[in-house]
Amino acid sequence: MAQARFSIREAVAEGFAFWRAHWRKAVGPLAVAALASSFAATGQPNLVMMGAAGEFLALIMAHAVYYRIALADMGAESASVNRPLGFQLGALEGRLFLVNLLIGVVFLVMMIVAMFLLLVLILAVSDGAPPPAVQTVPELYAVLGSQGRIVLTVGLVVMLASMLLIWARFSMAAPMTAARGAVNVFSSLPLTRGSALRLAGVWLVVRAPVFLLLVLAQQFGALVGDPATGVLATLAVGVIGVFFIQPILVGATAHIYRRLSAAGAA
Repeated sequence: MAQARFSIREAVAEGFAFWRAHWRKAVGPLAVAALASSFAATGQPNLVMMGAAGEFLALIMAHAVYYRIALADMGAESASVNRPLGFQLGALEGRLFLVNLLIGVVFLVMMIVAMFLLLVLILAVSDGAPPPAVQTVPELYAVLGSQGRIVLTVGLVVMLASMLLIWARFSMAAPMTAARGAVNVFSSLPLTRGSALRLAGVWLVVRAPVFLLLVLAQQFGALVGDPATGVLATLAVGVIGVFFIQPILVGATAHIYRRLSAAGAA
């Protein structure tokens, strides 16, 4: 398969242009996703799970709106299916749900294997002694010795990099599913062969500004001596980020899909 060339700057520029033209078309689901994501701040397991499920479903609805617009000339469902605020349930929403569910299973299996291997390595450098019961990564880091901390740090970096590359390899599954009118997950992998690093770069460029703002917002509470202020600032940045990140990513991936699918047909 011939590989199309696309630059990170070009893809992000296309995504930003798409955002400017169309972000309001799915303002309803984006608002629901932003609200649902704020449930994580409660720290209550039931609310956190409900928020995660609500955000997942709302983003699927928003992505369907945007893919109908971005890929209408490539076989996607007509944008006439989209309702004024973006609340609708059509065949594309169902297909995208299955796509994300299958990719989620891949991520879950990878995480289980990676965590098992990381635990084995930590036990190996800790002379086989299991660490005390902890609930968070910072707590685990605090109770480990110097070698255990190094293994944990390197392991987490490798895991995060692996997750990003897995996202990159499967990033064409959603636009391919939208364009072809059928669930395409593993059949999308040939499109991203040789382009995973650039696709990962697109993801990082789009998300990095919001991530940095989230870090600053979290630190703001500590600087002013009011943790509640930091939480509110973090929530505000997260809400705003949803309205930027999602349309830009869909616009960028739709543009990249055009380039890669054209090369595949060449």
